[in-house]
Amino acid sequence: MSDYTIEPLGSDTWDAFGRLMEHHNGVFGGCWCTWLHTLHGERTSTAEGNRAFKQRLVAEGRAHAALVMAGGEAVAWCPYGRGALDLIAQAGGGVVEAYPHDNEGRRASVLYNGTRTLFGEAGFSHVRAKGQRNCVMRLEVP
Repeated sequence: MSDYTIEPLGSDTWDAFGRLMEHHNGVFGGCWCTWLHTLHGERTSTAEGNRAFKQRLVAEGRAHAALVMAGGEAVAWCPYGRGALDLIAQAGGGVVEAYPHDNEGRRASVLYNGTRTLFGEAGFSHVRAKGQRNCVMRLEVP
């Protein structure tokens, strides 16, 4: 892990983030992970529109994520974990909510950021079930 750094998603890291997203078809179909934003009326049904929407949110400081960087390239990311909690603390802290897979020992889906066990080990508390095999967990970051 010593070859990796954690950097916040911002205008200066947008190009690296964009290359990572494009490598994965805007994340499996062009949503550019805009679904997690509460501005549903502003999302589009096209990859190009969602890319522009996400870039605007980043430029306005309204989309937060931690990027895992290697040699100037983004190799992974975690929407506000590897380094994400540190960035949240640097930004003033607050409540962090996660929606991990409650997999009861089974393999977790690629669409989730981790498992209930993983988030529990990081200090998150279980709040409630969410659907059939997912849950809501929270952590207060000072």
